[in-house]
Amino acid sequence: MKKAMLYLIIFVATGEIMIRFDESFTLLSENRIVKIPTDIVITPEFDLVKKGNFPNNPNDLRIMVIGDSYIHGGGIEFDNNFSQQLKKMLLAKKLTFDNIWVLDVSKSSSNNLDNNQTYFQFVDKFNPNIVIIGYNLNDIDGNLEKPKEGRINIENFNKNNPSGRKAQSTIRKINKIIYQSKFIHFIFKKTHSYLKTFGIIIPNSRFDFTMKSYYQNKSNWKKSKALLSEIIEDTLEKQIQLIVYKFPEVNLLEYPKLFSKANESIKLYFDNYPSVIYANGSETLKGEKSDEYILSKYDGHPNEKAHKKMAEDVFNVITKNKN
Repeated sequence: MKKAMLYLIIFVATGEIMIRFDESFTLLSENRIVKIPTDIVITPEFDLVKKGNFPNNPNDLRIMVIGDSYIHGGGIEFDNNFSQQLKKMLLAKKLTFDNIWVLDVSKSSSNNLDNNQTYFQFVDKFNPNIVIIGYNLNDIDGNLEKPKEGRINIENFNKNNPSGRKAQSTIRKINKIIYQSKFIHFIFKKTHSYLKTFGIIIPNSRFDFTMKSYYQNKSNWKKSKALLSEIIEDTLEKQIQLIVYKFPEVNLLEYPKLFSKANESIKLYFDNYPSVIYANGSETLKGEKSDEYILSKYDGHPNEKAHKKMAEDVFNVITKNKN
């Protein structure tokens, strides 16, 4: 028994050293991953909104981007993320606008409550023509109850702890402790992904709960629909074009069936609102390999190539509707 325990300890310790060495080696290679902070970047758009003197030129195109770290570009330079790639494409198109503004107020760990709060916090100050919500399957996770104190001030926007990080279950807290070991994290993640390829979902896992929430119409999906409906109704009233871009699960592109029921529920909901343009990014990357679009085997966030592909998707939607 003692010998078996010793072998197990040596196995885990060796794996830990190998994983950390490999990750460090990746950081030193040409294709290294540079972790970029996902706080709001003080762009000219954000600075003008914050000062309360954004120009109200009727011949300007104003686009507001909302979402979490997937659309914000966690792990890549801000200049290469979805919103900035989209802005470059629109400027190169030479559309008949005096100015093209893209206000990126996406924020790491945001969920549907955060997106709702962000929308209403900025919409009247920026007065967008188009609002883009980068929707992720985990946007129904975390706290979805509106705070009694109302919406946060722009001055405190970066300091606010996103609701997607709150209300962690006991299992998630335990996972957080266990995942301090990069080796155990890597083994668990790979094992879970491998089981998913056979349609096997670990019961009561976070993934299991999130997927079931959509097609079983659980309370977090009901709350999310109410929050999204508030945004949709406001865009209708203010004649703002709302584009909901469903981000693909870039780390599991090879296994689309895992998300089919959840994706169907999301699409059915948005189908109730003809004013909303709903686009599923999974269609763009259909048949592609995950390795080409994730940051690394240690991080499943979209890389620069994925951001460019998705920006092209939305660019085509916007220019089609503007012609």
